[in-house]
Amino acid sequence: MAEPDDQYRTLVNNCVVYLSIVLISVHRCTNWPRQWSPRINGVDEYLTEAEVAELLKVSVGTVRRWRREGIGPPVLWAGGRPRYRRSDVDAWLQRENEREPE
Repeated sequence: MAEPDDQYRTLVNNCVVYLSIVLISVHRCTNWPRQWSPRINGVDEYLTEAEVAELLKVSVGTVRRWRREGIGPPVLWAGGRPRYRRSDVDAWLQRENEREPE
């Protein structure tokens, strides 16, 4: 028989997984703000260039130009399509906000 501590740990882990699934479902079905995007088991959310553009309130063309010029958030390629880690976009935006105005 499992120890009470093991049973408690299993119950807590199951609750965390369940709540993560619920939060992601709510996030996908509503206009829940992106800054509250959940992470499951520490795995980062991947964004399309359209989602990055929406998040930053710029056009998709601007995101593409930043990528070409190497001045935008770091990009990953998946199946020939650009993807952006949410944490990379947040870190890039933070660095941009900290830079001295030119």
